[in-house]
Amino acid sequence: MPTAQQMYGGAMEVVLPESFIDTSKFREVPDHQEVWADMDTNQSMILEVLDVIAGKNGTELAKFHFEEIGRANGCAANEMRVEQITELSAAELPNFANATTRVLIRGEQQAAKFKETVKNTVAVEVLVLRLPPPADTDLLLSINTPTVVDPSSTEASAPKASASPFSSICSSLVIKDYGLFGV
Repeated sequence: MPTAQQMYGGAMEVVLPESFIDTSKFREVPDHQEVWADMDTNQSMILEVLDVIAGKNGTELAKFHFEEIGRANGCAANEMRVEQITELSAAELPNFANATTRVLIRGEQQAAKFKETVKNTVAVEVLVLRLPPPADTDLLLSINTPTVVDPSSTEASAPKASASPFSSICSSLVIKDYGLFGV
């Protein structure tokens, strides 16, 4: 059963599948991120609070963040493929009706797990939100789902996720305290 989880000390809340656990309990996570993972399927959810990327908006901003995620995962340009970019309306994401950018980007990346040399195909879904001043912040919510796993990867024996919880997670995300953004 999905469970509401507090993020950033309760400043945000999101409903996650019960199988997702807070990875900060066993590894270091940067202060600007919340990282939760399903330890059986290796699916993960990352929520990031970032500075605004000046000069980029809408789909251009979403592509930038998708590529940054890929680079952080050790992907070369030819190992990232965008499959869909959708600008969302305020009605589709009512908890963020004030956001000046609401973009969903989906694609695949070839990424290695924990510095392995073999790469797996990972479906990457990212919601990019730009909050206007006074919050003046870019929020990213991403779900990473391994889809094709190299037989020599440490993920090879993990069961595949049956479906992505991305839509339900995005629709449940809510800001409880704008003080998180210095407001």
